[in-house]
Amino acid sequence: MPLHDNYCNSCGYTFEELVKWDEYSVKCPNCNGMAFRVYINFNGIEKSTPDWMYSTLEVVDKDGGQHCQDFLKHPTQGTYKSWLKGEGLRPMEEGESTSINRKKPDTSGIRKAVHEKFRKDNTIEVKT
Repeated sequence: MPLHDNYCNSCGYTFEELVKWDEYSVKCPNCNGMAFRVYINFNGIEKSTPDWMYSTLEVVDKDGGQHCQDFLKHPTQGTYKSWLKGEGLRPMEEGESTSINRKKPDTSGIRKAVHEKFRKDNTIEVKT
């Protein structure tokens, strides 16, 4: 028997259960109402979902709070914003860079010293 996602119309509970191929409704373990099989494409994300959503789903804490569970069950813009708020995060603003703007160290003195040592060590003095 295959494992299918089911959704109860009475209480809104979503759960997985082993069911027969021709069995399209089962009893809800939460309220004993009728729950129906839910058909979800490859991982529950619509094809119009932006690529960044996939990488975000990979880092969501699977055992996290309700905001994490809601986002994992229904990855939409709304649940994404709730997840960000619940985690204390914010989206990057336009023009903001992911790299930290650090001043590059000045290595010219080191390069000059290495070059001088190399030249001194590899110079051949010819006496006539």
